[in-house]
Amino acid sequence: MLEETDYLEHCNIFAFINKDECLLFDCGVGLANIKQYLQSLGINKFKVILTHSHFDHVGGLIFFEDSEVFALKLINDHLMDNNLGLDYLVQKDFRTEIEYRSVIDNFNTSSYLCQLVTSEILEIGNYKFKTINLPGHSKDSYVYYDETNGFMISGDVLYRGNLYYADENRQTYLKTLKIFLNFDISILFPGHNEIIKGKESISSLIYRQIKELTT
Repeated sequence: MLEETDYLEHCNIFAFINKDECLLFDCGVGLANIKQYLQSLGINKFKVILTHSHFDHVGGLIFFEDSEVFALKLINDHLMDNNLGLDYLVQKDFRTEIEYRSVIDNFNTSSYLCQLVTSEILEIGNYKFKTINLPGHSKDSYVYYDETNGFMISGDVLYRGNLYYADENRQTYLKTLKIFLNFDISILFPGHNEIIKGKESISSLIYRQIKELTT
């Protein structure tokens, strides 16, 4: 797990590595050159996968080649439409104003071109992740589930903390959280806050978030 410490919301970036290859889930807000750091570890083949199109998960695309970035069509469409949730990009979430301004400049001057994900399964080494659209946080929210290992990359759909969603998406989000109860998850890799281990802890989180949406 990697995170940009100067972005106080700490978007989680997960790197699954096999020899010199890396399957990277999300890439942060764009404060730190994640690619350069991974290259220092001997990695030179990258495949960046996005959980959704919000700015704090896609800003780091500026450090990668277009050929290294892969997105499901719905996410790609949002990127092309500049549907990045920039209304929530605020200075208080950065350690300094300079960092905030640099990220603003990146989004004002950058455009994003991605390769489309054409397979339901993403593989690296012994890991096989199935792509699943679970809207609620956003329409283009995807999770990635490795059933064999019980790993779930949940993006901003499920994590420990307050949920963020448009009011009109409440019922959709509720359906999504109930779907999570059908997965056999041993380790949850969320878009924010800590990694959650253990089936009981994960189930408890799901029920707590369902309760938040129904009260």
